[in-house]
Parts: sequence; C-alpha cells; structure tokens
Amino acid sequence: MSPSYPSPPSTPSPVRGEIDRHLEHQNQHSPTRAINYAALSPPTSPPITDSKNESAAAVAAVAVAAPMDPTDLKELLGLRNGKCGCPTKRKGNPPCTNPNPSNIENQIDSMTTLTQTSPELLDQLEKLAVLAFCNHHIKAEPRAARIKLWKKVFPIGDEKAVPIEPIGDQIISALDCFPYTARYTCVGTRLDRDSTTCGFSIGGKRVRKGKRTFSLIIRPENYLNDHNLTFLLDVLASNIFCYNHTEQIPDWVAKQKACITKIFRAYPVEDHQLSSAGNTGLSRKLEGSPEEFWDNADDTSAFITEIEEDRPSNASACFELVRDKMKEPLKKPELGNGYVYVYGVEGNEGFVKIGFTSDTIKGRLDGWKAQCDREPKLLYPLGSAEKIPHANRVEGLCLAELNYRHMTVICESCPKRHIEWVQVSAAEAIAVIQKWTKWIDTVPYKDSKKPLTTWELRRKITSWELRHEEEQRTDDMPKFMQEVAAASLLAEKQSSTEASEAVRE
Repeated sequence: MSPSYPSPPSTPSPVRGEIDRHLEHQNQHSPTRAINYAALSPPTSPPITDSKNESAAAVAAVAVAAPMDPTDLKELLGLRNGKCGCPTKRKGNPPCTNPNPSNIENQIDSMTTLTQTSPELLDQLEKLAVLAFCNHHIKAEPRAARIKLWKKVFPIGDEKAVPIEPIGDQIISALDCFPYTARYTCVGTRLDRDSTTCGFSIGGKRVRKGKRTFSLIIRPENYLNDHNLTFLLDVLASNIFCYNHTEQIPDWVAKQKACITKIFRAYPVEDHQLSSAGNTGLSRKLEGSPEEFWDNADDTSAFITEIEEDRPSNASACFELVRDKMKEPLKKPELGNGYVYVYGVEGNEGFVKIGFTSDTIKGRLDGWKAQCDREPKLLYPLGSAEKIPHANRVEGLCLAELNYRHMTVICESCPKRHIEWVQVSAAEAIAVIQKWTKWIDTVPYKDSKKPLTTWELRRKITSWELRHEEEQRTDDMPKFMQEVAAASLLAEKQSSTEASEAVRE
C-alpha cells in the first residue's frame, strides 16, 4: 500500500511578515567588521567609559595626510576593470566578473586622503560597496568580508591612535576563523605542501561550537583572565582543527592569546578589573576537557530568515515565474533522473525544504545534517520511491510555484544562504511536487537537436526544449495551472482505487 500524506489545506497558511533576526544587526558583530580608531590625546577630565561594550571614548581622529593616486587606489581595491571583483565560491575563489552597477570614480576620488584612523573610512567603504558590488555580493556577508580586506589597503595613519571599536569585536576580527568562503575548513597548515591551508571540512556542529566559544572569549571576565582565555582558546581550537593538525594547536593558542592581550592593552579603559561575580557558574566547566566543553545536541533554534523585496504577493503572481521556468531549455543537470524530496527540522514548524538529488535521499539528508547541524525529518517521499525524469526541473517548477512563500535561511553552521525553504505546510508542498511529477511524466520536453552556441554550451544549456503544444498551453496560465492540478488529482484518485482493489484481491 502506498504511503499516506496529509491533505493540503484549503487556504494557505499566513506568511510571516518580518525577519526573525535582522541580518544587518548580525553584521554589526560579525568577524569581518572593520576596526575604527580614534587618536589618543591627553584628556582634560577622566575618560568616559562604557561598561556595556568596553569601548574607549570616541575622540576625533587626527588623520595623517596620505593622498593616494585614484588609479592606484582602484588597483589596490581590485576595482580597476569595472567589475564587482568579490571572491566567488567557485573553486579557487575567482573574482566576480559582473559589472559595477554604478560609476565609482567620484567615490574613489573622495577617498584618496583617508587612512585606517579616519573615523569616516568605514562609512565611505560602505558607500563604495553599494556602487561597486553586484546584486549577489552586496548582501551582508560578502560585503563585510570585502570591506575588511579593503580597509587594510589604506595607510595606518596616526600610530598613536587608540581603537574605539568594542574590544569584543576586535577579538572576533583578529581570530577570523570563519571567513566568507565556500565552506568552513580546518585552519591548520599543510607543512608538506608549501604551508598551504588545510581544506578539510570541519562540519556544522563544530562550527556552531566554535561560534558559541567566541561569545565567551569576548567577555571581559574571560579575555582578562589568563586561565580562562587559554582554556577557551583550547576549546575553540579543538573545533577548528582537524585530526591531522592537532599538533599545531599549542602554537596557535599561544599566538592568538598574545594577539588578544595586545588588543585589550591598547585601550585606556579603567574598568578592566574582573568583577567578583563575573564568572559565576563557569569556573568548574573551565577546568574540564576542552573537547567536552560543549554538548553534541543538534541545533533546534529558530531560523534567521530573509524575504526578498520583490517576492510575489500571492499564488497567481507566481504564474509568470512558472511559465518562464517551463519555457527554459533544459540544462545538463536537468536531463537526468532523480528524486524530489521534502523535509523539515525541529524548532521551525511551518517551514519545509524542497530539494533534489540524483543519488539517494538518505545520503543527501545525511549531508545536510553534517553541514547544517540540524536533524532533517523526511516528509516526502515515504517508503520506497522511484526516480523521476528531469527531477531538477521538477524541483525548479515547484519552487517557482511556491515563490510567494519563499524564504532565504541564513545558516549559522555553514556559509550558505539556503534558498529552497518555503513557509507552507508539508501537505501543500507534497501536493505541488506530485502535480509537477505527473506533468513531467507526460514527456513535455523533446530534443530539438539544434546546434548550440558557445554561450549556451558554457552555461550547460542543452537542445531539449518545451514541446510546441505545451508552450501554447502557457498562453493562458490560470487555465493551464487548473488543468495540471486536475490531472494530478485524477491520477492520484486512480492510484488510490487501484491500491484498494489490490488489497481486496
């Protein structure tokens, strides 16, 4: 007997109207935030301190005049050729070749006298990023990573300047264990390969433990306490070094400890003394094994999500997206057979992920668990399942139809922005998958055998196109969508009837 699935609701579930946690707030405390400085001058009155963020009082910076040639500055910033230039996540992280969306010349000219001690530097770099970065790299994570690198291009300026950025932010920036890359990997060095960085993936659970350790290291009662700082750096190291490079941990810990000590000693802050109650409840844990400091529980926290500004407002507004996806020639990954699946995770009921794999579903879900440190609960298909043709295209059609419920999930455990999540019930997602699976079974695509251009070959576009009669049906999308839904329901009814008759026999 075929597995039973919940019936789709008669009306869609309400769409969450706001982001769970604003990404820009997260970016303000990210490891890639640039450091601001203020010049140190003798105060006429006791210095003002802020015990909340342990930052020194802001004093107007005295920038050292260091005019740079605009052409040289563009070269140093990686903007000479009019391209975005941000590192991509392809192998080797080649620079993005998308053009600058706006003219950057005037902004570059206005920045030639800035130094790292100029209080306006960060704001000016943000303005430059808006002018220079493509739509993909203007997002918070890649933008912050690039700005951090840009800042180092400018002269230091006043060497007596004192940093006015919170100490905790500086410490996170100095450790910089989780940069914006394709994946988080071991920070160890391959001594047998010209001292290149190890590329072994450390996994989502260890990434999450490492980031939680950050939150403890930046607390004054820990970074000002020699034992606590050493212990927590050992905890961090145990989660960011692979088993091949554990012998490098002592040297790494010593180096980071010296760096952190130098950071907090640069601050003329008077309230660096530990409070007697500052470490309550932590002392016993700080004497245990660094490897066992954190438990191994899976992440069940609420998602951090984003909603695209141009997201369709309702189901019918997605018809054009569906039609465009239908009419696209199949790409090479869409030619093969595979599975389209749905899963959810604990702590985020009402969200489901629609995915595709040409391998086993179990293998794919195991990969997501290792990468994202969340336990996937498979919702579809249940029991045995057969591969379907053009499964990757079916996935794309499902996501196009449900685009008005689309959410981008910002993952804490991996550097990815997961774009296949939708805020619908499992029943509704399953019904959509079954509908497009029935449609793809009607063989709506054929090989036109037309010659392909170099541009098409480069983008893995094939000569498989939508049949003419199917393309004509898309002229009236509301009618077409009704017909596809009706055909799916009829096929499901026939399947249920056949299953019942088989049981009676």
